[in-house]
Amino acid sequence: MVEFNLKEKVVLIAGGSSGIGFAAAMQFIEEGCNVVIAARDQIKLNSLFKTRKFNQSSVHVLSVDLGTQKGIEDFIEYGTSNFKKIDILVNTLPLPFSTYSINNNISQVDWETALQDKLLSYIALMSSVLPLMKKNNWGRIINVAGITSKEPSCNLITSGVINAAIVNLTKSFSQVYSVFNICINVVNPGFVATERFDHFIEQQARAHHQNKYDLQTSIIQTIPARRLGRPDEIANLIVFLASDKAGYITGTSISVDGGVSKSTG
Repeated sequence: MVEFNLKEKVVLIAGGSSGIGFAAAMQFIEEGCNVVIAARDQIKLNSLFKTRKFNQSSVHVLSVDLGTQKGIEDFIEYGTSNFKKIDILVNTLPLPFSTYSINNNISQVDWETALQDKLLSYIALMSSVLPLMKKNNWGRIINVAGITSKEPSCNLITSGVINAAIVNLTKSFSQVYSVFNICINVVNPGFVATERFDHFIEQQARAHHQNKYDLQTSIIQTIPARRLGRPDEIANLIVFLASDKAGYITGTSISVDGGVSKSTG
């Protein structure tokens, strides 16, 4: 078993009530970290973590809207007031479903909402924790984006634009903060078996008048691995990048997609 030596590290997970964020939270908890999870749905957060056996004092759930400055301030304040430091930030915020397709005639308001909910929130969260990490001369930030950051899709237009910006943002920040032992990287998941993927399939099936099971099968056939990814497979990489074993990896964008990406960059 690989030892990541993350015990007692303080981890903030933005968007941890389901899918990849939740899987990452569970793995950090298993590593002995103190984990603060923020999402909008307090009831869902409480129910998810109440049914699992672990040291409850190591898990803190917070219902806030990270699309607002107040929500971000409350999130950071909660982490610092309870633990006096922040070691690791995992950004895994979703985009609104209504803004996916270029055929949806995406409005200016939709674009602004999408930018605020993901890109601008990532920027604000990073900007909030970096001074604390710099003071401690150690930190890790993992930004979850997606394979559309490198391979545009007309069915995922806002995702592609925003994820590409996140990759650029991460690279730029990493060049400034690497000297302080702060590593900042991007994880690009491909098609992963989550509730969100199920919703995406349903939306696309309705939009294109297809059977959702046929649509999912056709997507899987485009993946060289011939299956969807699991959230824990993405979380494995997130936890590795958060550890000292990845101390010389920064400013990098890594795809976890079963080989579906055509890009070599």
